[in-house]
Amino acid sequence: FIAPTLPLAIVRIETLDSVNAQWPRLWDDIALLGMVLFTFGLARILWRRYYQRSVITNDGVMQSVGIIFNRRLSEVDMSNVHVVDVRQPHILHMLLNLGTVELSTPGSSGADVAIVDVVAPRRLAAFIRDQVSRVRRHQQNTSLRGRNP
Repeated sequence: FIAPTLPLAIVRIETLDSVNAQWPRLWDDIALLGMVLFTFGLARILWRRYYQRSVITNDGVMQSVGIIFNRRLSEVDMSNVHVVDVRQPHILHMLLNLGTVELSTPGSSGADVAIVDVVAPRRLAAFIRDQVSRVRRHQQNTSLRGRNP
C-alpha cells in the first residue's frame, strides 16, 4: 500500500520571505485605515450631536437643526402629534438599542420632527405616546367642563 503524499512545500521559501518582509507595512496600512475610520465615525457622532438638538417637554417637542447661520427651528405640540414611529434601519442599531423617533401631525407627508440616534427609542416613543394621550385627555376634560355649567 502506497499512501498518497502531499506536497510539503506549496510555496517556495523565497516567496514567503518576501511576503513576511512586507507585513510590517501592511499592518501599518491596516492601523492607519482603522484610525481613519474611527476619526470619521467620531466626527459623524459629534456632527449629529451638535447639528441637531431636540427638547421634549410635557407640552411639545422643539427641534433645532443646523449650525449657527443655517439653523431651522421647529416645534410640534403634543396635542397635534398623530403618529409616533420608531425606525431602526440596521441590525447594528438594534444591537446597540439606537434608533430614530419620528413624530408626524395630520396632513403632513412624512415626519415633522425626527429625533435621530436615540438610545432606547421605543422607550422614548412610549413616553411621547403617554404624553400625547395625557394632553388629549386633559383637553377633553376641559372641553367637557366648559359645556356643563
